[in-house]
Amino acid sequence: MILENLLNRMKGSTDHIKLSNDTLITLSQIESGCLFIKHSGKTLMIIKSTEDEIENLKDLKKISLTPELIEKPEFPAIAAYIRIHTKNKNSHDFEYYFSIEASEELELVENLCIQKNVEIVFYDEAIMHSKLVRLNEEDISLMTSMLGHAKQLFDKA
Repeated sequence: MILENLLNRMKGSTDHIKLSNDTLITLSQIESGCLFIKHSGKTLMIIKSTEDEIENLKDLKKISLTPELIEKPEFPAIAAYIRIHTKNKNSHDFEYYFSIEASEELELVENLCIQKNVEIVFYDEAIMHSKLVRLNEEDISLMTSMLGHAKQLFDKA
């Protein structure tokens, strides 16, 4: 019964998502939070949480992603403050920091700007659900601007 329930949740929308061993190891070390990865040339956002929390989050209505350039020498990054608004009028906040010093991380940001959407993968002990969400044009514009500044900082280093 439990396996059947899990398989029903995974049917269709998550069959195309296969997480690498490195990603699975990283997720095993996170109790709850978010992670951005490259998958099939696109940037995915993985939200790890409890099954109950995921049930609430997967009914998302809107996502906002507010970037901030952090120019600290010890950890230059683009911070992404993510707010998910659900249909039942709850909001959930997440933070992720893209390192400016890692070209792979900058590529994740660049992909988000180009894609103009993000596939959100909801994960507990396995992939439970995924949803493709359109990003706000204002958020994309601000993220593109931050990416330009970050690349200039990275080139100077």
